[in-house]
Amino acid sequence: MGQQPNLPIGEAERPVARLGRAPEARWSQHRPGEIKSPSDLPTDGPFGRPGPDAGWALRLIAGSDFERGARPGALDELLVALVGARAAANGRAPVPVDVNVALSILGLRNQDLEPATIEYLASRREAWLDALAHEWRNGATALADIPDELLMDTPVRIRARLNAQPSLVG
Repeated sequence: MGQQPNLPIGEAERPVARLGRAPEARWSQHRPGEIKSPSDLPTDGPFGRPGPDAGWALRLIAGSDFERGARPGALDELLVALVGARAAANGRAPVPVDVNVALSILGLRNQDLEPATIEYLASRREAWLDALAHEWRNGATALADIPDELLMDTPVRIRARLNAQPSLVG
């Protein structure tokens, strides 16, 4: 559309022969959200223990064979929290051994466990399931009660440690 003769054109409205390119943004090695090593992982607080693809834990738990009890939905939520926390602490997605560790800690993989240990773990599991409905982050109470070194151990060693001292959890 042509210019109307009664409207003056200012210097800013005149065509420019060539627009210059804006300078490139400076590259920086510091990217605050990038996790480069296990020490960079945020722990607890509002972000919990972030890790890759924690949703895979649901599929692993669904494929596991164990007694789900009277509250299977709540038990699955608790297991996902434990499995996801262990996997995130290792800096990877959940794998089957994470599910075995969580089941051992909850007393649901009870081979090699003493009857008194199974009973104690069942009472702790029920307390954690009761607390689950009131938690902002599912499993926060259980994760606060379970020492990190126990959560990171192997299933066989976890069961041996719990037989020796069931009060490790809780």
